[in-house]
Amino acid sequence: MAAGDPMHRVRVLALRLVATRRRCDAWAFVAGAATVLAFAPLGWWPFAVIGPAALFLLWHECTRARAAWRGWLYGLGDLVGGGVGGAL
Repeated sequence: MAAGDPMHRVRVLALRLVATRRRCDAWAFVAGAATVLAFAPLGWWPFAVIGPAALFLLWHECTRARAAWRGWLYGLGDLVGGGVGGAL
């Protein structure tokens, strides 16, 4: 992989953002909560792609148990975000 490759820079930036396990877990929750923004009344449809894509990136190279935990946190973020949005 060449250092000038644009995808290499994206990977390096992504690794800096999710440097620790707890940060990755928090990002899974945030990705789930952000997915709610794709629904009515906001309808910001790109979040329907960004949220699950972030979860798939967080699943990359982790154990099955950790992937299940992050999936659960993603779902929890989706439910909490939807509940707060529905209450408004």
